[in-house]
Amino acid sequence: MSDDDARSGLYSSVMNPFGRLARCARSLIYRLILLNYGRAQRLYWELRAPDAHRLYGEDRPDAPTVLAILSRYKPRSVLDLGCGTGRFFSLYEELSVPHVLGVDISARALALARRAYPHVHTIRCRAEDLTTSHSFDLVVINRVLQHLPPENLAGVVATVCTVAKRLIFINEISDSDDRTLDHARYIFKHEYAPLFAQYGWNIVEVGVIPGTEQTYLLFEPRLVEEASSP
Repeated sequence: MSDDDARSGLYSSVMNPFGRLARCARSLIYRLILLNYGRAQRLYWELRAPDAHRLYGEDRPDAPTVLAILSRYKPRSVLDLGCGTGRFFSLYEELSVPHVLGVDISARALALARRAYPHVHTIRCRAEDLTTSHSFDLVVINRVLQHLPPENLAGVVATVCTVAKRLIFINEISDSDDRTLDHARYIFKHEYAPLFAQYGWNIVEVGVIPGTEQTYLLFEPRLVEEASSP
């Protein structure tokens, strides 16, 4: 058994929603979140990385939607914010996107991504701490912003709207799948349209990920003529 398997087994036994130990562990995590959200956030995703990779690494119902957007718009550069273990990296390869940057909070997730896609540049940081002098045709954000509390979200949206040039794709929890919130206190449902609109980005496409209840949004920058009209 590998170290990752052993750690993941420990995580699964502790985070299982049943049993006294699980309840105590979850209570402790929520207390840590209140004391230091950033540190607790990093710890959670370090522990979660191998387990998440097993569950979602190959299970990609969202991949055809992202591939269709890549094929239609043919971006020359992509920022994958919250790339995890590189679930979408093969799509960027398939479409021969010249410049890809993957960003994630988890060092263990990025290690798995680099092992499979050593040529893709990745950096480790929280979404809230992202700084880059580069801009990107497309920013992909998939089930990431829903893990940010409202007070942390505005800064991330501002950064994304600054570095994005043509498109922003987001797939986050919304009215279509918000019943997940009943048992996930670390997930937040945000209203994205007004957040992005204040930085000049409008929704140009809304769709449902096939086989799921997840709703994705595609944003484009507002035209100068549109922005100046009364």
